[in-house]
Amino acid sequence: MSYTCYTIKVELDDDLRRLNFDRQPRADNGLSFAELESQIRELFNIPAFAKLRFTYVDCDNDVVTMTDHYAGEYEVVDPPLPVDPVAEAQASMEALALQRMRHQNETATMRQLRY
Repeated sequence: MSYTCYTIKVELDDDLRRLNFDRQPRADNGLSFAELESQIRELFNIPAFAKLRFTYVDCDNDVVTMTDHYAGEYEVVDPPLPVDPVAEAQASMEALALQRMRHQNETATMRQLRY
């Protein structure tokens, strides 16, 4: 019995990592967008409230942005490539930085009100 491994490269800032899956994206009983997002959050320790933006380069060298499984279906190449499909995803931490700034501003305002 042969084993096929599907690899997805994930980059956050300058940190590039690989995720391996035993199921093909978009196949029957395959890898779902929610599972992919969950694995990426776990891999980079990204909190649930942070909004993620996924981008990948398709077979035409176009950069495609996905926010959920409806916004951009996984790329399926026909005929299949001789190597396992690889998608590049980039997670955005803008929401986390914004929340931290708001918290710092609220804390500074509270200190000013006390004095």
